[in-house]
Order: sequence, then C-alpha cells, then structure tokens
Amino acid sequence: KDGVVIKYSVFGTGTGSFNMGRTAVHEIGHWLNLKHLWGDVECGSDDVDDTPQQRTYNQGTPVFPKLNTKCSNPDPAGEMFMNFMDFTNDEVMVMFTAGQVKRMRDVFEASGARHSILSSKALGVPWDKGPTTVLPSGTTPPTTGQPSVPAVKILLFPNPATNTINVTSKEVTLTGKTYGIFSADGRMLKKGIFNGDGNQVNVDQLKAGFYFLKIAGVTSVGRFIKQ
Repeated sequence: KDGVVIKYSVFGTGTGSFNMGRTAVHEIGHWLNLKHLWGDVECGSDDVDDTPQQRTYNQGTPVFPKLNTKCSNPDPAGEMFMNFMDFTNDEVMVMFTAGQVKRMRDVFEASGARHSILSSKALGVPWDKGPTTVLPSGTTPPTTGQPSVPAVKILLFPNPATNTINVTSKEVTLTGKTYGIFSADGRMLKKGIFNGDGNQVNVDQLKAGFYFLKIAGVTSVGRFIKQ
C-alpha cells in the first residue's frame, strides 16, 4: 500500500490542460521524495540545489522568462515553471533537474526510505521469466524458479471493436465461465457467461472508449477499445 492513487480522468486521457499524464509524473515525484519548487511556503525551498528559488506556484502557460522579483535570492533566468513539480499546464511541463533525479534515486539507496522495494516480492512470487502470478491463499511458493500457476493469455478480436468482440485463450476453456466488462474507472457495465458460440460478447451498447474484460477464475485481464 505504498504508492500513488490518481483519478483515471487525469492520468493522460481526455482533453484540456491536464491531458498528457503530467499529474501522474508530479505525484510520483512526491512519492520519490520531491517537494514543490517553492517548498509550500512563499519563497521557500524544495531542498534541491539546482532548482531556482520560487515565490509560489505557477499555473497556466507562463512565458519565459518569468522573473522572480519578490524573493531574496532569485535566479536571473527566472522561475523554472516548466518543471514537473510546479502546477503549470501539462504542455508546459518538460523536466526534472539533475538534483531532483539524484534526490529521487537516493530513496532506493541502502539508507533510503524505499530501499526494500528493490527486493520486494510484492503480491506474488518472483521467478526467472514470465509474468507475476498471485498465489491463492495457503499455496506453497514454488522453489524451482517456475510459476506454480500457468500464465493465461486472453485474446480479444477484433480490437478495436464495433458491435461484437470474440474472446479466446489457448491455456483455459472459457465456456461456462462468467465475465464482466469494466470501464476505465472500475465500474462494471456488463456481465455474462460464455456459452461456447465462439465466446462472442456484444459491445454495441457501450460508448466509444477503453474497457477491461475480466473472467472469473482467470488472473489475466483483457483490454479493448470500443469504436
């Protein structure tokens, strides 16, 4: 439970000022120990040597140079409003400094707050090759370097889809299994059971967009676009 939670609509989708995924970059920067450039107080510090002093946050699309005339130690080149740790529009944000990169990497050093992530098993058991598998409760982890649960690949076609979509898998029989279709924000929009007729799913009632198809008892998730 150590990470970032971000609303799907500001994760690089849609239109407007925040449509390029910079919200994710900014928040993950915080997770990696970066502060806002102004240190959250007027003319404060983000504790990074190569970011110029900034009076407060910037918004919109400032014009370079944006000079700082209010603080005691302004940079003659102006404020770094194009940095990911400001509040400007996504189209403006383009950079971290070398000092910010070092500060982020330091959290993974032996004395860093997130050093243990480098050897974490997360929710599964690692092996030499193949995708991570989440083991059922009570299952003994494998010791041979191979996954205890075979990887299942779900194929969806046509993709993008218009009216119907076919679901297949070489590793598991789908007939009789329950499936659900979910929107990008996690809402179940459709539920059904594969009956063996090519495992077709009708999607003509869905709005154009990106969807997930989950099958009961199968850890893999199918993704498709509805035109």
